[in-house]
Amino acid sequence: MLTKKCGNKVAVELLVNKNLHLLFIDYQGNYSKLALPLETVALYSQRVILDYLFEMYKQYIGLTDNFGYPNPFKGNHVYNLFTRTITTQYFGKLNLVFHVTP
Repeated sequence: MLTKKCGNKVAVELLVNKNLHLLFIDYQGNYSKLALPLETVALYSQRVILDYLFEMYKQYIGLTDNFGYPNPFKGNHVYNLFTRTITTQYFGKLNLVFHVTP
């Protein structure tokens, strides 16, 4: 799952560069809800990995329409993303994604 707990940005970059579709695959971990890698990384990983994945999602968000993948910025996924970034104090990054002023 995109090296979610090891905090290795190089490994994440290699995986994403090899297969962009990994960004949009729901993953069910130790909890009952499915989560996209961005949601899981927001909860478990280092800020540098979260920043990198935000940029990748912004750049390749069109894949959600082209392939019918879940959009991390809509529905339950955005709810999970907000709660996890607030919990880990990464919320400031969401302001940049949604163009919200604090």
